[in-house]
Amino acid sequence: QRIVNTEYDLHPGANLISYTCDQSAPIGDIIQDIEITSVIGEGVATTYNPVLGWVGSLSSLEPGSGYWFKADSDVDFSFDCPDSETFSREYVEAPIKDYIQSTEQAFYFFGNIPEAEEGDVIRAYNGDILVGSRVWNGSYTDVPAMGKDFQSVTQGFLSDSDVPTFKLIKKSGEELILQADIPEWSSNGIFIIENASSSEIIPDNFGLASAYPNPFNPTTTINFSVPSESMVSIKIYDISGRLVKTLLSNNYQPGYHSVTWNASDISSGVYFVKMNAGSFSASQKLMLIK
Repeated sequence: QRIVNTEYDLHPGANLISYTCDQSAPIGDIIQDIEITSVIGEGVATTYNPVLGWVGSLSSLEPGSGYWFKADSDVDFSFDCPDSETFSREYVEAPIKDYIQSTEQAFYFFGNIPEAEEGDVIRAYNGDILVGSRVWNGSYTDVPAMGKDFQSVTQGFLSDSDVPTFKLIKKSGEELILQADIPEWSSNGIFIIENASSSEIIPDNFGLASAYPNPFNPTTTINFSVPSESMVSIKIYDISGRLVKTLLSNNYQPGYHSVTWNASDISSGVYFVKMNAGSFSASQKLMLIK
């Protein structure tokens, strides 16, 4: 048996309402009204696609939470609450956040990015400021883009009429700039980008990025950047300064590159990776734990 809950009078645009049922439920089961086009939570969103159904990172509604319901017209809406025998609570892994959550947010749904593979990351920027990110999980992955609100830490975030830029971060560490017709940002905006292309970003400087994972067992990936064609060497040293392994010593074209160290035949301990390219030199500590 299901209990019909509070009725809401929704207006065109975004309406903030509470999910008052005592059981979580999938979006597709709890929302049947086609006039509701999108639902927005904190850092997550879903929008209705006529072919695919509900797409995006928001897959279910949670008791006690508030959501922005977006409608195309006036709608009388109520939740048809599931009972505990019909639905069981489903664990949904929360998206990893490397950005600051704002009370002002919009979402850009990318329908297709030919170069994107599962596990790559799309990041949203306002200038050089990171304002959102999402791991690519296929067509219509939604990328949050945070706006400026009352928090001092969000100053410099997006405002009305700003246009965010997006980068595709490959698992190799390579960074690509996404090119598409990007709509201007607006709070609670839902934007669909059907086709986007990408192009390589040429770094301004040499760089040795943080190895990942670190600590590691037995492999770790070391990412580095090269602004101009250069001879690059990357070597591993132990804590006494003894050379353990030369990972590479080659000529590299401008761009972002990576190399993996497999230390399966090396003892646990602290090691150092050192990169040299012309007059540039950088190093970092690695910890191998077996």
